[in-house]
Amino acid sequence: MSPRGAEVIAVARAEEARIDEEWTKHLGGPRMRELRDSLTLLREITDLTRDPASLVITTTESARMCGDPCSCSSNDGHRQPSEPCNVQTVGYVG
Repeated sequence: MSPRGAEVIAVARAEEARIDEEWTKHLGGPRMRELRDSLTLLREITDLTRDPASLVITTTESARMCGDPCSCSSNDGHRQPSEPCNVQTVGYVG
């Protein structure tokens, strides 16, 4: 690792510790542990380093008619508010 990389990691770890302390003070120790446990469980379905063969991308049509420009990758972002939006969902099998 380069010296600059080591510096960046040190700054990031210090900020991580500051945030952890602030959140623990706000939530309390038991709730912070619950948060960490919950986030760890969510890694099972969100960890992009998992086997790519288990990755599933599904496209569904959303009934949402919010009036905002659609942000889907399937169009240019200028879908009419009255048209459904194709929504891609990424997840893992098993």
